[in-house]
Amino acid sequence: MKNLALSILMVFWTWSSLWAEAGIPEENQTILVNQDQHNGPRSGWVPSKTQTHRALETIVTFLNQTLSPEWKNRQRRVIRKRFSSYHVQFVGIIVDGQKALHCNFFPADDGFKHDTKSYVYVLDGGASYWRINVNTEEDTCFDFDVNGEG
Repeated sequence: MKNLALSILMVFWTWSSLWAEAGIPEENQTILVNQDQHNGPRSGWVPSKTQTHRALETIVTFLNQTLSPEWKNRQRRVIRKRFSSYHVQFVGIIVDGQKALHCNFFPADDGFKHDTKSYVYVLDGGASYWRINVNTEEDTCFDFDVNGEG
């Protein structure tokens, strides 16, 4: 019993350590309200900080899984290594009648001054620019998309 408790504690500590290393700083997280531009999804609701934090946890779990086809898996490995260096924009969307979060990732040091008000849309750039949706009711990821290399 003592060994089981110790094992559980070690797993929790390892997971907490991984998340602490991989977390995106609060100042690099933006909730876009009333997003209605042609280059990004339209807002359907405004998420809370709790919902965005939970979405990031869901995304980390997703990024720790093997994906197919292989090109997605290669991109996933690059993204996972850089995860804490991204800025993320959250847009509350409705998909098939359920709340979801559209999460738009780009390098935090890329100098986008307008990122707190406008959706950042960039062509090319590979794993530096990517998007994913998170179903907030089921804690699942879908529509993982990475820019192509230019």
